Amino acid sequence: MIIDKRKGSKLYPVMSGERRGVKAAATRAALGVLSSIYGFEASRRMARLGRIEPEKIGAPVASVGNITLGGTGKTPICRYLATELAARGRKVGIATRGYGREGEGTVVIESGTEVSTWHTCGDEPVMFLNSGVDIAVAIDADRARGGRTLVQRYGCDFVILDDGFQFITLARDSDIVVIDAVNPFGFGKLFPAGLLREPVENLARANMFWLTKIECVSAVERERIKAELTEKHKGVPIVESRYEPVGLKALYGGTEAPKPDELKGVKALCVSGVGNPESFEALVESLTGLERQSVRFTDHHPFGDGDLTAVEDVAIKNKMEIILTTEKDATRLPAHFKPRCRWASLLVKTQVVSGLEYIEPILNLR
Repeated sequence: MIIDKRKGSKLYPVMSGERRGVKAAATRAALGVLSSIYGFEASRRMARLGRIEPEKIGAPVASVGNITLGGTGKTPICRYLATELAARGRKVGIATRGYGREGEGTVVIESGTEVSTWHTCGDEPVMFLNSGVDIAVAIDADRARGGRTLVQRYGCDFVILDDGFQFITLARDSDIVVIDAVNPFGFGKLFPAGLLREPVENLARANMFWLTKIECVSAVERERIKAELTEKHKGVPIVESRYEPVGLKALYGGTEAPKPDELKGVKALCVSGVGNPESFEALVESLTGLERQSVRFTDHHPFGDGDLTAVEDVAIKNKMEIILTTEKDATRLPAHFKPRCRWASLLVKTQVVSGLEYIEPILNLR
């Protein structure tokens, strides 16, 4: 059972070509026209930004971005790099947009700061602050300004630029492009005909590819993606990683959550509002050993009481034992909700499978 409430979810089979027929073909043609307009505007924007001298902020900058719309796994990689840098004694800052936050300008939050709600900074900054390391997070649509603030006012000697591949007005020492192994090239078309934010040829700007969620595809598919990247971008190193479950956190004051290895045979309902819910669901499926049951919302969805009540109705009707969500989604659940079911968030970490030797030079940037 998959209940898909995502905006545009009905278009994904059309984008991929899975849906056939006259109506689907006409829809693809219309999306193709809109895609041309989007591509023209995107190219014009990048050309305009390209005429601006990239700003240097006085500290090494590693950009973590993507070429497709959402769900590639940038946030866990930013946390991975921040954790590794902090372990080496660096004062780490993360410059991020803070998608969905209220207000404008630069807001900087340091580890140990109490964040009352995700509305003040966005869901991803909350995740960064919960990483367990000493970091400062600058939330600003102008990430050059945010990065500059981190260095000049908070003494950061390394800045991670979150979602920075298209933000080329900030100089970077490393340009990492995160590629989702499940859908690496966004159906090969620009939005809205596909999920590409810019033409795939622009991957030439990257100096590292980071292939995520490799546990969700076959070894043959992994090698195919790597071969395509290597053929078109010779000499650019490739890092591969997977998600490793490290625990579950009980929500809404519930009883102690089970350990991941205790989920075998447990009927779990997956609830998510992320860019690519399939990887989360596949991970839960591998832990329970049961066919996935899920409710999907749009990425960054602001959950309300009505949403959670409807989710619990589904869980109760289908005799689910627990409702599982992602750590990112847990930051957006309304704190005042009175649950009828057991809720928990699945905690994961990034496990690098290959390419550690390419990450080390980044961590040693001065």
